[in-house]
Amino acid sequence: MVKKNRGRPTQDAANRLTENLITVAGKMFEEEGFSAVSMNRIAATAGMGKDTLYSRFPNKEALFFAVIDRQAEHHRSTCPALEGSDIPIAQALAEYSHWLIQASSSPGARSRNLLFYSEGQRFPKLGEIFSESYSRMFLSPLEKYFAFQKGKGAYPGITADRLARLFCDLVLSTLNNRLIICRDMPDEHEIQSHIDAVVQIFTKGTL
Repeated sequence: MVKKNRGRPTQDAANRLTENLITVAGKMFEEEGFSAVSMNRIAATAGMGKDTLYSRFPNKEALFFAVIDRQAEHHRSTCPALEGSDIPIAQALAEYSHWLIQASSSPGARSRNLLFYSEGQRFPKLGEIFSESYSRMFLSPLEKYFAFQKGKGAYPGITADRLARLFCDLVLSTLNNRLIICRDMPDEHEIQSHIDAVVQIFTKGTL
């Protein structure tokens, strides 16, 4: 009779366990919010012991960051390539705007944003996580693009990081306001009109 190996799981098995844990936690955070979900419930739902959970994530904030980090990786993998692009600035910024709104309006992203707004003051660490993830997901690729354009003489007198933040904030302002106040999305015509206006402002800034 062959004895089963009850030692530590292989690295692949451990990685799958961690990935499943992040998936389970992400779904719970999305559906219930941050404060309503406990580490004990996450462990039970994921089918693991508390010690196993805490050996991977020391607290709920660390686990929440892992959930957001996975979303950031997904967004970066779908981000349009802008740096070094020879397409006109207006076209590049319009493409980025559409991607930005699409990435920010998925069910998971909408729940994430509403969670930050509703629980950010109660849990200041969430604000830090939001700022870090926002920068990695949306600002960093655009900052590189604006730095590339500044190298060609565009946008004098303003830094690339400030340009990226202003652009993203302007593009997402209509979306975020509607999500917070009305809990719905603007229609396609409203989104397109908003993007056209923001792109026009930033195209004039190249002079």
